[in-house]
Amino acid sequence: MFSRIFIERPRLAAVVSLILLLAEMGVMVNIGRNGERARLEREEVHAERERQRKAKTIVLDTARRAQTEQ
Repeated sequence: MFSRIFIERPRLAAVVSLILLLAEMGVMVNIGRNGERARLEREEVHAERERQRKAKTIVLDTARRAQTEQ
């Protein structure tokens, strides 16, 4: 049924095809944005863990100086 409609009306077929193509592109753009957002969130979590790790790390030179001062 649809094929007969589109064969008889090629402009309608072109318009519908274009609408579907644009809708697919919109979905792909949306997926790309979500992927980028997830990557940024992972980077932020990683940076926070690095900050916490550095805050817990003891600098050997500083620890030695503190021992000699006591």
